Amino acid sequence: MENRPANASGFKNLKGLGILVWKTDQQTRQVSKNLTGLGKGSFSEIDVEVLDKNANPIGEKTFYNLPNDLFLSNWIVKPKANKQEVISLSNVVNPAKATSGSTKWSDGAIAHLVCDSNDFQNANLYTLLLSSAQGIGHKGAIYVTPENLWQAAIVSTVRRVIKPTWLNDRDQFLQPTKPLTNEFKTDCLIWMLFNGSNLTASADGLEWNGKTWSIVNHFIPFTEAEVGSPDRFESDFMVQYLQDLSGLSYEVLADENG
Repeated sequence: MENRPANASGFKNLKGLGILVWKTDQQTRQVSKNLTGLGKGSFSEIDVEVLDKNANPIGEKTFYNLPNDLFLSNWIVKPKANKQEVISLSNVVNPAKATSGSTKWSDGAIAHLVCDSNDFQNANLYTLLLSSAQGIGHKGAIYVTPENLWQAAIVSTVRRVIKPTWLNDRDQFLQPTKPLTNEFKTDCLIWMLFNGSNLTASADGLEWNGKTWSIVNHFIPFTEAEVGSPDRFESDFMVQYLQDLSGLSYEVLADENG
């Protein structure tokens, strides 16, 4: 089998182009025997030479064929929705124009994390955190609770921190393969809090579906005194959560605050 992925910027509406030539008279060899979930005769990885738009070799890349249960999208056990009705949002405080998204909440939930699709090409567009149910219409969303917040922060951060390119945009995010340090977990949380994909907010008087709604922001990492607020915040959850953390990297706080 010969493989040649190349930069396809010379083609209209294309970013990358892969040319794979198969020898169909040969039996497929599975490179790794440690992977489960792959069908008979399937492959686990393919090594290819990468070409630029002028057909010059610029490196190598390995494409992996992995079972879906290793994907990051299956890492968090998704809390089930309850019967509580909530406003469906399409943005920070903008009600959804339709009811194609979620309209229910979950026991103990403090936010809704949209993390649709498991590849790099969709990560920037479909990774966001809302203070109520997402109304974007995508199924890839998780209710965030105090118990799974550390995982939600990791999912949100890793999906946003890596820039998609023509060569990696079909790559899949995978679950951690070893225990994560407290510092890494906390750094991901801080990064998520100050990233533009955090669309949590508090608001009253939101009109949607014939009713008036309020939402509460549980993701304010400061006290009223620290930001000079004349009014009390409706939730101090994140302040209390951060105080209880170990491995807090103050370098991250300094970087995010300039």
